[in-house]
Amino acid sequence: MPEVVEMRCVEDSPVNHLLPWWSFPMAAITAISRDYGDLPCRPMPLFAARARKAAMASLFRGYDPTEGNNMKRLLLLSIVLISSVGFAQQSARLPDNKELVSKARSYYVETDTFYMKREALESSLLGQAEFKAWDLQITGKQELADMVVRVKRVPFSNHFSYTVTDRETDTIVMAGKVDSLRGTVYGRVAKEIVEKMVALRGSPLPPHKDAQQAETH
Repeated sequence: MPEVVEMRCVEDSPVNHLLPWWSFPMAAITAISRDYGDLPCRPMPLFAARARKAAMASLFRGYDPTEGNNMKRLLLLSIVLISSVGFAQQSARLPDNKELVSKARSYYVETDTFYMKREALESSLLGQAEFKAWDLQITGKQELADMVVRVKRVPFSNHFSYTVTDRETDTIVMAGKVDSLRGTVYGRVAKEIVEKMVALRGSPLPPHKDAQQAETH
């Protein structure tokens, strides 16, 4: 193992914020001293300094700068680290709308207009054949729902806009606007939502029932 030393340091070193330099192999110290003169430092508790030195000793145990295997080890470590970062970024991506809609099992309905009662839209959604075939549920507790349906009325008009949002990711998976008179808007909103769900996840009904549904609409 190369010599490990405690280093002389200055607070205004140009590399003061790059890495923790409390203990480091002599080869690295020589290179940094040649490029920058004095070495940077940061105050460090005694117990942390001892832990740092022990970690560095473990890391460089068996280190020999003349051996080519050390370069291979460093290269392999770099590849592993880069792969780990890439995997973390990939796993953090948002699922697409099809995936979100397909896995949703429960819905919560929210409306801010007197002209469409929440209970009316809930009843209309539950009455859709596809909604029944998917065995979906409507809950009165938003925190338990997979999807949140929100309906708003444009002031002084018969226009109603709606959104369907994945609660966990806050992703809007469906949106639209219907024009309707009071008493019929909930049926049109429910129909549009289910039609868009069918487009994303496919129809759950047998072909002959799909044809019957098209005829009745």
